[in-house]
Amino acid sequence: MGYTFTAGDWLVLAVIVIGLVIFGFYMLNKKLYAKYDEQEQLISKTKQMASIYVIDKKKDRITNINMPKAAMDQVPFIYKYIKMYFVQAKIGPQIMTLMCDKKVYNAIPLKKNIKVELAGIYIVSVAGMKSEEELKTLKKEKKAKAKEAAKNKKDTKDAEDKPSTSEQKVTPKENKGALANISKKQFDTKPKKKKNKKKH
Repeated sequence: MGYTFTAGDWLVLAVIVIGLVIFGFYMLNKKLYAKYDEQEQLISKTKQMASIYVIDKKKDRITNINMPKAAMDQVPFIYKYIKMYFVQAKIGPQIMTLMCDKKVYNAIPLKKNIKVELAGIYIVSVAGMKSEEELKTLKKEKKAKAKEAAKNKKDTKDAEDKPSTSEQKVTPKENKGALANISKKQFDTKPKKKKNKKKH
């Protein structure tokens, strides 16, 4: 008779498989981080300012972009299957396809001349590009201004819709109260008789 796996055996096997998968991801991430650090050091050493004219930009897989073979070979294997950010720009007489991260991609305007920090075909930053903290502060200020403008608009509308004092209707209750305060003398229309003083 063959060996029959019990529930405990299946549980141990599942734990081993999960452990191996986690270890594989850990080693892969470690390798990618090491390569990333190397690239960051290389970028810091080789980056320089350049003026470019932005023709187009898009997010796509590198396999769908017409990139030089030397550039394709330097891209990590895993990045060939995920969408990345590309910018088509004119640098001098040449038209090139450049790469960048999401933050730089969002800061790049279309059909304009801009100054950028280039390291090979990688755009490190855009001249005048704001940091994450500055962008957050600007976003908060913009939100506060929009809220204040909406409040002022509502207050103005309420003031316009509110009737003036002369146009306000008097409710029966208010009318009754007002009449109660009027002196009875105002309703006494009979002329008062003068008393003749007796002469002695």
